[in-house]
Order: sequence, then structure tokens, then C-alpha cells
Amino acid sequence: MRSGEEPLQTPYQGGSASADRDAAWLVGFDRLTIATGARDVVLPFPGWTLPGVMGARGFDAVLRLYGAFTGRRIAVLGGGALADGVVAAAREAGLDVVARLTAPTPLRIEGREEVTGLAWQDGAQWRTIACDTVVMAVDTVPMV
Repeated sequence: MRSGEEPLQTPYQGGSASADRDAAWLVGFDRLTIATGARDVVLPFPGWTLPGVMGARGFDAVLRLYGAFTGRRIAVLGGGALADGVVAAAREAGLDVVARLTAPTPLRIEGREEVTGLAWQDGAQWRTIACDTVVMAVDTVPMV
């Protein structure tokens, strides 16, 4: 198919038929999966809407795709491969990963206008660490 040309597409039971100026083809299928991508799972807790809080895919886009990440000290929430990737990318970019929380615990993000820290409950007391970014690397879900 040539760039800029619209193919003729006709659905039929069990597949679809397509054609352009040079060729025609049939594609049969019993089931069709449309991969629409994924979005970050974001957990709401005090401070989660402040600038500097983002999901893992958002962090990756700002850091690698756009080269626009300005933070220096990040805290990562979550375990598993998604969080591992965030930590690795941050360290590769020369960022200071100041905390990685993997266990469920009450949390709050410190700051009024932007992120200044992360606090979490450890038994009966709260611990706080200074950071300018909190990355929620909990999970992704399909965009449907």
C-alpha cells in the first residue's frame, strides 16, 4: 500500500477484506484483540495530585522520550519489574533514588505547591524522606 492512500476495507463474518491499487487480501480470524496500550495505576492518598507525582510510564516518557525530567531525588512506590525498571532508568540518568517502598503502608506526600518529601507509617511512627519526585510504579492496566 502506498503512503497517503486509503485502503478499501470490508468486514465479513470471520474476518475482513482489504484492497488498495496494487493488491487485495483477506484476513480471517476467530477472535480479534485490539491492543490499545496501557496506563499507569495511580493510587490516591494525601498529596497524590501535587506536581512531581507521576506513574512509571509517565516518568519514562518525561525522562527518556522527551528528555524533560528536572527532578533530582526520587522515591519509587511499588515492587516487581515495573519498579525495577524505574529505579534502573533513574540511576542510569544519574538521579538519586532516595526510597523504594514495596510493602503496603499508609503514605502521604509532603509539600504545598510541589513535592518536597514522602512520609510513610512504620509501626506507630511516621518516617519522612526529602524528595522532589514520587513515581508510582505499582502496575499498568489496559486502556479500553
